[in-house]
Amino acid sequence: MDYSNKLLGKSIEKLTYEDIENYFNSPKEETDLIEYKSYDSREKEKDQYKNIFKAICALLNSGGGIVVWGAPQGQEVQGKKEKQFFGQLCPIEFVIEKDAFVNKIADSIIPIPSGVKVEVRENAEARIVVIEIQKSDYSPHQTNSTYFMRLDGQSRPAPHHYVEALFKQIKYPNLRGFIKISDGKRTNNILAPNPRLTTYTIPFEFSIWNFSLLQNEEQLRITITAEKGKIIGNADQIPGSKLNFQYSLLHSAIPISESLTLQYERTGMGTINLEDRLIILFGGKNSPVKKTDCKFSVKTSNNYPAFVSIEVIDIVENQMLNSEDDKLTMEQKVEYWKRSTQ
Repeated sequence: MDYSNKLLGKSIEKLTYEDIENYFNSPKEETDLIEYKSYDSREKEKDQYKNIFKAICALLNSGGGIVVWGAPQGQEVQGKKEKQFFGQLCPIEFVIEKDAFVNKIADSIIPIPSGVKVEVRENAEARIVVIEIQKSDYSPHQTNSTYFMRLDGQSRPAPHHYVEALFKQIKYPNLRGFIKISDGKRTNNILAPNPRLTTYTIPFEFSIWNFSLLQNEEQLRITITAEKGKIIGNADQIPGSKLNFQYSLLHSAIPISESLTLQYERTGMGTINLEDRLIILFGGKNSPVKKTDCKFSVKTSNNYPAFVSIEVIDIVENQMLNSEDDKLTMEQKVEYWKRSTQ
């Protein structure tokens, strides 16, 4: 998630020192997604770093978010429990190099976190650091031998039950499937059994990606279905409205893809104008079944009857079959399966 854009109004790469100054022109309060740290010249440098690592660790173990180091001092406000942060920044006085700071994070948080972005912004002899942290897939993380979490806008030591729940959370490879359809053509084979039969062919490709680093998927199964067209695969597959694929292993960051063809047959030499739908169902040994659903139109024109144009009407990608968006009950799915296999 782009927390910086959501919370600070700009992506972290585009933030300037002046943007942070302007941000604190109005009072701000800490939340479970953002923490403000001011620089204190009376505190040892290593202790200030410890506080930053604590905040990063807490966000990794919770919902992710932003740490602003160099923020104004928090001020008590009458009638409010939470401190408010506004006015002049308290920027960092010692030199901070981005790469060295990232290395400090890697050395101080266990296991080494990913999904942490750091940007250092300077103004004269002062500097501020903005850190964007994604919720970790490899939590719980600890720093200085302690696990932390975000609670009521503060970074606190995580209780045993919370740490235990993080250790026991179900983790599975994050698979995503995509469809890419291209324009096609009309073909006529005068040697065919029915020379008046016109065939329209549409090339398309599907790919399945594993977005989870260091979590390979096994026994990947894929089913692709067309509502109206006939799917043509390789020579070993029987053309039809449904094709199945199986793969023993899907590595992270190395996709599996297949180039296929949709085929429509019509009698005569007229144009074609229809809507069709391609649906991919995919899942593996450790991952839930997901669906990518693409609805598109297939058209030829009188001016260019040999050219078949494709227009995607709607596409829904990577929907989990047990998500709220999937309105079919299990009973409806069984009935649909019975009808489709008759």
